[in-house]
Amino acid sequence: VPRSAQLFRKENICIVMCYVLVGLFEGITRVVMNVYPLELGATEAQQTTIKVLRSLPASFKILFGFLSDAVPLFGYRRKIYMGISWAICASSMLILAATPVPSVPFLSLMYLVFGFSMWFADVMADSLVAEK
Repeated sequence: VPRSAQLFRKENICIVMCYVLVGLFEGITRVVMNVYPLELGATEAQQTTIKVLRSLPASFKILFGFLSDAVPLFGYRRKIYMGISWAICASSMLILAATPVPSVPFLSLMYLVFGFSMWFADVMADSLVAEK
């Protein structure tokens, strides 16, 4: 295996970590994200809206790739976007955790921000793998 394709090398570890985080967030948090609106008293329509908003960002994955190709930040096209995306993702969940009893619209917004940032980071990891 060429050195550039070895996943556990220092320059490639962000790819592995990104896939681990996406797997954890998609697997472990899915149950919590489905039950939490019920605890807040969300109506069935609000629950459906929250589920749609949570999954909607996956529909824009191709646009995330085009954006990173067209608009490099500080000379980087992938890793900088990945770092910013994970920072936004973590921030959205920390803000939500720090809010004692969020409103349903606020919860929806945080789930949407979470989804966009997580899928954006995932696309950047996919792009890095494809480049290798």
